[in-house]
Amino acid sequence: MRYFVIFLILIAFAGFFTPVFAFLIHDLDYENSLYDDKRTPSLGKPIQLFYQVVNYTPKAKIYDVTISITNLDEGKEVYSTEHQYRILSDKYEDIIWNFTPESQGLYLVEVIENSEKRTKYVFAVPQNDDLKKMAKKDPMFLEGKSPRQQFRIGVDPKEIKCKEDLYLALKQTGLPVCVSLETLKEFRQRDFVISEVINYEKIGNFLSETQFKKMLDEKNVNFAKNDFLLVQGMMLPMGIPLVEYCGYALSEDDEDYWFSSTSVGFNLTKYEIHDENPEPCKVGDYTCGCLLQTSLVEKNLSELSYFDKAQEEEVGKILTDYLNEGGKITNVPNSFVIGKYNLEIEPDVTSFCGQFQGRLYWHFIGYIKDSKISNWSLETNERPKLCAIKDNPQIFTFDESAIVKDSFTGQ
Repeated sequence: MRYFVIFLILIAFAGFFTPVFAFLIHDLDYENSLYDDKRTPSLGKPIQLFYQVVNYTPKAKIYDVTISITNLDEGKEVYSTEHQYRILSDKYEDIIWNFTPESQGLYLVEVIENSEKRTKYVFAVPQNDDLKKMAKKDPMFLEGKSPRQQFRIGVDPKEIKCKEDLYLALKQTGLPVCVSLETLKEFRQRDFVISEVINYEKIGNFLSETQFKKMLDEKNVNFAKNDFLLVQGMMLPMGIPLVEYCGYALSEDDEDYWFSSTSVGFNLTKYEIHDENPEPCKVGDYTCGCLLQTSLVEKNLSELSYFDKAQEEEVGKILTDYLNEGGKITNVPNSFVIGKYNLEIEPDVTSFCGQFQGRLYWHFIGYIKDSKISNWSLETNERPKLCAIKDNPQIFTFDESAIVKDSFTGQ
């Protein structure tokens, strides 16, 4: 099957040449891009467009290619060009052209190959970038705005916000829409939408929650809204991802109900209710049940507890000796502070947490058994909710030569 894509390149000028990078128009990811050039198309700023013509036939073939760009709001063609290529079998030709949008609105790119194959794509050029910046700073700014309105002010199509009971879909032209689950399923079956942008995690969450509540209802189990919890576990990022979910409900008569499910696409392939958590936390084993257990502790713990001075010094020394062995960590400062991680998982295991000094996001969680580091890992930007570090903690240092230097980041 032939697969055609249109690429968009954003060019920045600052008095010198800036590298140019290509993105799929429907897969722009400005905030998480590795590149410095993270801007959506802007009024009066030059962009470059790519289109690839591929010959999958067994012989060389002549391709006549017509390219046009139309401002849909004005109903006016603003760009047109023609090309002819002789392409050998299993070879391709990249077409690259420049375009500068001189007015705001929606722009349609249309490529016609040999009068038989048409590829269409739409991108938006906002009047200015102020609203686009506001949408990034304040998500509430997008409340009440339709998908088309959000698209017009320059929101990344993949980040369009839909109402809670609706799902984002990108049409094959790149236009965003918010639709019901049934409509999205029908669109996907008919190949009307770009499958890579479907939020299968949200779908799986809805199906799992619905199934869990249905099974509780069949058992005549009543529960308060605040006593119901569902979390997402592992996801295998396939074409259509497999996603795990697990849940917990406390009935009005104080009975525990645990739930597990697996979602693939628009279907639950497995679901079950359990009398106890089937996958409680174990050292080095990060299961969906462990995430659920952690979430329940975070939700119900009224007050964090802290290490006393002796415990803090003992854990700090054990971790210092462990790091001094070398080869344990990459590109961090050689000093850290220690705190207590308020999650008890196994007998005779000490749960700890901490933070390397110098950056806000160098947090970690670990476990000690028999006076040795049993397992530990770096965490997310924010301090874990169950991590209790004193206001004036002791600072521990280890040998700087034990830190692995990562050449990829230039350190």
